[in-house]
Amino acid sequence: MSYEWSKTKVMLIGFSCLVTCLLFTSCSAQNNNMALAWINQQGSTIDESIAPVAETSQSTLLSELPDRGIYLHSREPDGVVLLIGECEYKYDWIYMTPRGIPPQMTVSDFNTDGKEELAIILNTGSGTGISISELHIIEIPEEQKLPVQSSDAPNPDKLEDHLFSSISYIAQLQKAVGFKTMNHTGELRGELTVGSEVYQVNLKDLQSEDYGKINDELVWGNIVDFSSNQNQLTVEFKVGITCENFISPIYIGAMHADVNYAQGEFILNNFRFEEYEEK
Repeated sequence: MSYEWSKTKVMLIGFSCLVTCLLFTSCSAQNNNMALAWINQQGSTIDESIAPVAETSQSTLLSELPDRGIYLHSREPDGVVLLIGECEYKYDWIYMTPRGIPPQMTVSDFNTDGKEELAIILNTGSGTGISISELHIIEIPEEQKLPVQSSDAPNPDKLEDHLFSSISYIAQLQKAVGFKTMNHTGELRGELTVGSEVYQVNLKDLQSEDYGKINDELVWGNIVDFSSNQNQLTVEFKVGITCENFISPIYIGAMHADVNYAQGEFILNNFRFEEYEEK
């Protein structure tokens, strides 16, 4: 009896050990599988985190001229892609600010040479007292004037970007527009001269020691707005003056001008000044 019981006991212990081993092996395999799955998941996450943004980000259509086969897309992480026909060209342009003003595109013969150009106006600066647009001209090759399906001509390797820089237009404004202050029957006025045209601005609100002396040099370039109408490019510059006791410019009106383009150069002409009306 004792012998049989011992034999049974040994068999039970052995069976118990076998079951325990099997359970341990199964759990270990399951844990290993879970660990491998976690590692793979982390590895996938790491791979995605170090992948180039350009490969995972989609571009946004900013502006289009479908009838001409011309499209402007954003490019990650910055810049734009200009599509003309079947060609694409990459430019490091700032194309939008927090104000969310989309780019404008116009095709016309701006220099009246019988060939069409693409004008692109971008909003590149915004903030308190700042609003700046930027004018680019791209000369379109003859073979790319028509939509993609209408042209089988080869594409050029490069399209040159002609930018009307702030250095250029501010220099032209400073040369073309004169300004001085004057006292007219006890009232302070500003006098702007553009060629033979003379404009007078009422500055009586600035006749105070709080403002101090008014400087004779005008402020240009903080608020610039280019626009296109048919084959004519125009621009509006807010005209600012500075006072001895104020850092920020005080705007007294707007100067309008036509923009003439020829052979990569921009010239301002036909200036018109508009004084701000009193409210």
